[in-house]
Amino acid sequence: MKTLKLATVLAGLCALVAVILYWDDIIGVIIPPERRTGLSLEHYQREIDRRWEGTAGWDEETFRNTHAYCNVCGVEEHNRPLLHTQNADRATQHIHNAALAEWDKEDCDERTIKGYVSAIDTVDKYCPNAGTKERTDIKRMLDINQTYRDALAFVRNSYRRSPDFNRGRNQWTPYKRHATDYRQRRDRIQNDSLRATYLKNITEIQQGLANVDSKLASANTAYYRDLARQMTESYNSIPDTQRTTGDYNALSAAITQYKSEYSDENAASGLKALRDKFEYYAAANSLYDEYNRIAPANRTWEQAQTLANKASAYPSQLPSTSESLKRLQALAQAFQADAEANKAQAQENSSQTRPARQWKIER
Repeated sequence: MKTLKLATVLAGLCALVAVILYWDDIIGVIIPPERRTGLSLEHYQREIDRRWEGTAGWDEETFRNTHAYCNVCGVEEHNRPLLHTQNADRATQHIHNAALAEWDKEDCDERTIKGYVSAIDTVDKYCPNAGTKERTDIKRMLDINQTYRDALAFVRNSYRRSPDFNRGRNQWTPYKRHATDYRQRRDRIQNDSLRATYLKNITEIQQGLANVDSKLASANTAYYRDLARQMTESYNSIPDTQRTTGDYNALSAAITQYKSEYSDENAASGLKALRDKFEYYAAANSLYDEYNRIAPANRTWEQAQTLANKASAYPSQLPSTSESLKRLQALAQAFQADAEANKAQAQENSSQTRPARQWKIER
């Protein structure tokens, strides 16, 4: 009996020693570390730092898991916001440093930068009271990102513009003004301190800024070719029979202005051909108006001959399908018919009014 009691006492002592030696492991099974109470705030802060140690760049999984840890750990409730702020701070430090490292690369990846900027929104969403976007380093990061986006958009621009020719005013904006604006924007980007400090190694931006003048030269050529096309389409839209000397003068002035801005003769040749046609159309329409005003009853053979002679020059100058040519030819034919009719009527009237001949009767 004594032996049994002694064995029981020894077993109890061994169990007590085991509990003492493996207390942390036992408690770890019964109460997970994050739910233990009575631990200091510094303990939980060290745990957050440990979770972020060795993490390269932005790690959303680490951030979310640590955020969950801050929600369930045994820290006193009034200290819980401090842990969330610490997690947000560690995350934003990693985001900021990773973004700067990416911007420092020659082949900086735009999608990677977008991911870091989006990560700032994620941290701010989970920890709205951490003041993430009010941090000086994050404000600077967002400013750098805006400069980065502006620079990329600028160097990827073709610098091409539409002339938007206005025939009513016979005007357009000279491309030189657009080119001046683009060069000023290039200079602002080149002189931007954020670009010079953080984006100076990015090949796409550096080469893009260096190539602005060559792209402007190409855009200038495209602009004036497009302008010649717009002018041609605009003036060609005037019906044949409505083309006047005023239109011819306006087109001539526009061509003079065009050549003063762009000296390529090949581009201007089509406009000059159009101007020559307008001269013929305007002259033919003017001739038609001049003779069409003469009433049919007043048309003479001499006028008909003059009109026919003048009209004979236009078939070689105007398309045979031209309404201006067709109506001028029709007027010349009608004029001749009217003149012949008027001449016959005049002869008839003359014979009817001639006095009867007197005969002298001899006795």
